[in-house]
Amino acid sequence: TSPNTTYAANMRRYIQQARAHGIHPVIVTSISRRNYRHGKLIMGLKPYAAAAKRVAEQEHVPVIDLYSISVRMLQRMNQHQADAFDLVHHKGGKTTLDHTHLNAFGATVFGRIVANNLASRCPTLGPDIQGHPKGTLRAMIAKAMAN
Repeated sequence: TSPNTTYAANMRRYIQQARAHGIHPVIVTSISRRNYRHGKLIMGLKPYAAAAKRVAEQEHVPVIDLYSISVRMLQRMNQHQADAFDLVHHKGGKTTLDHTHLNAFGATVFGRIVANNLASRCPTLGPDIQGHPKGTLRAMIAKAMAN
């Protein structure tokens, strides 16, 4: 998909479909992929995050900019540290890291970030959000950076 055409159109369609069923949608931008080149984070999904934020603004939908949050966090890490969040694939005796999809630890960290932001952007949902207390997020990120 292209960020400014098909991707944005799909986002609008999802919003319209949700509203047609009485759902109040919230847009969450994608997390940054955890790819580094010469020690710097590659920010290849930035146009998609910008398109999602633009659609959310135009459609008057709350947005959680997980892309920007993840970029700020991952820019303080190196590839090895960021790999703590990566899904691991084992195939044919070969092990590869998936820098797009998350393992259980990565899902816990980024899920907590979304939950914390959702509680602040949509206060009526706050009492229904469960999981790790807000204060443990720093400890989880510190664990990844200690690698």
